Amino acid sequence: MAQDRGHITSRLPESASLSHTGAAMSVNPTIRDGLLTHNDVRRAEHEKLARDLDLEDVSQQTALEVMRPAASAIGEATRRVHEGVAAWSAKDVDRYLAFYDHAYAPPGSTPAAGQAA
Repeated sequence: MAQDRGHITSRLPESASLSHTGAAMSVNPTIRDGLLTHNDVRRAEHEKLARDLDLEDVSQQTALEVMRPAASAIGEATRRVHEGVAAWSAKDVDRYLAFYDHAYAPPGSTPAAGQAA
């Protein structure tokens, strides 16, 4: 629209033109509320991410607690296998046989307490 001497001249017919003598500004509440909504969405996304990370942490802690006894048993089994391999590698027959049978006593030795002769 064109302005000529304080009044709008783009209206047709020109007799319908409006004149003005000041300026005004208005803030659209939808825009202000829209930014607030955007910030609320971002805040909600961050809160969801925090809850997801908390859930992952609890899941990992639970899995660790469940697996700890199994890991201990696996460690003990691994240690025992290494003992058997070491006895075999050292060609220590008595230690190797004791690996397979806890009640085994080498010939000429006294039986362990609680074992029959």
